[in-house]
Amino acid sequence: MMNTIDAISPPWSEPTFSTPSEAVEYSKLLNQKVRNDKIESCFGSTIVSADWYDAAIRIYLDNDSTIYFSCMKNTVEFAIEDETSTRHSDSSTMGDVVLIRLEKIQYVWNRGAFIQALIGKVLKNIHIGYAILFLYVADEKTLLFNCLTNRSTGKCFLHWSPTD
Repeated sequence: MMNTIDAISPPWSEPTFSTPSEAVEYSKLLNQKVRNDKIESCFGSTIVSADWYDAAIRIYLDNDSTIYFSCMKNTVEFAIEDETSTRHSDSSTMGDVVLIRLEKIQYVWNRGAFIQALIGKVLKNIHIGYAILFLYVADEKTLLFNCLTNRSTGKCFLHWSPTD
């Protein structure tokens, strides 16, 4: 039987802007904060494997770097680790395929398949929003990362799904 999670979106919203140029400038400021040589060196690298947990995921690259995404205070954070870095995450309590009930919608979330599809593909870019993150990989749909809250436990979990 498939695990079911009654989820809610945390109370956050992306800021609103009067003009498209204001939105673009805000986005540039967010992304400039995280841009450095370490992240830039990851673009163009091939994804070789990944490990995921309820509140975090590690994506391993062929340049011996690891991208670590996690939920922190209802926002998606990320860090670049070198090959020898280790972080300890809680083990996963939900399966790779779960039924998500989110407000008025219900869907099967196959988080394992979304990540497995990235293996062997080239990382193109990471784009940061106020509380979300977009992962761009060659020949795949963009993955949207966001944090959701499990109603029964009150704990946040990292959610990802393809977007257009």
